[in-house]
Amino acid sequence: MLTIITSIYEYEELGEKDMIASIALFHFMDNRAEGMSENNPIFIGWMAQAEAVYRKIIALVTQLQPSEPVPRLGSGTQSQPSGTSPRLGSADAYNERGRSYLNNGDYDRAIADFTETIRLAPNNAIPYGNRANAYYNKGDYDRAIADCTESIRLASNNTDKATAYGNRAAAYNAKNDYDRAIADYTEAIRLASNNATYYNSRGLAYDNKGNYDSAIADYTQAIRLAPNNATYYSNRAYEYGLKGDYDSAIADATEAIRLYQTPTANPYRHRAYAYMQKGNFTQARTDVNRSMQINPNYQRAKDLDAELSE
Repeated sequence: MLTIITSIYEYEELGEKDMIASIALFHFMDNRAEGMSENNPIFIGWMAQAEAVYRKIIALVTQLQPSEPVPRLGSGTQSQPSGTSPRLGSADAYNERGRSYLNNGDYDRAIADFTETIRLAPNNAIPYGNRANAYYNKGDYDRAIADCTESIRLASNNTDKATAYGNRAAAYNAKNDYDRAIADYTEAIRLASNNATYYNSRGLAYDNKGNYDSAIADYTQAIRLAPNNATYYSNRAYEYGLKGDYDSAIADATEAIRLYQTPTANPYRHRAYAYMQKGNFTQARTDVNRSMQINPNYQRAKDLDAELSE
């Protein structure tokens, strides 16, 4: 809401009254469109309005004189900082439109807009990070890594630098380069030690290497920082199961089930595995059935179901 209000006041200064409602609608759509089908007529209408207003913004800001105020379209780690230069104002517009494309899964258009943002503001870390996210979602991990590396080089504060390290670590992890992923997550943790996500993500990388003790230690730290996060308990339950600590696995899976607001297959499967290993086949069967009911395509649950059926 603050972004919308700021945009309204800035565009009122430019005399662009007819743009105010469209800008507000665009930001409102950006928050509400998640999960909506791209074929939904409401969604199509929102995107058409967003496209129209951002084309107008781009045309407007490139016509401003250097002494005129430049609209700033957002704030935060994904928004493009602007100054008094019309070129940076135009970069803001491309960056914001790229974010909309990224959020709605149109990665090619997002990449094109972030590339134009970089052309207009080549010394800013944020569009490199945004383009890296688009490349990552397309499965182009090498380009994602390259953009994250440039974002790290250009980042002006620890938060943005930590984000870039965390994103690069995710790309390394996707390439099965777990040592580099762990190294980057470690650097992200050094820069943002209270971010539970980095501990959880490093725990996943340790798991991929078979280092269960380190994974458990990282999940434990993530839980300390975010004690109501069900995923962290579920991940630790899985790890305890691999280590043979079945009582701890059951306790963590049970807590994850309690914390998840929407029923999730993973902790039921992890608890079923622990019950099976303890010889409680009735409870194991109940939990694995529930896991497959929630997600019929969950392969680990299907494998465990086959093992229980032998």
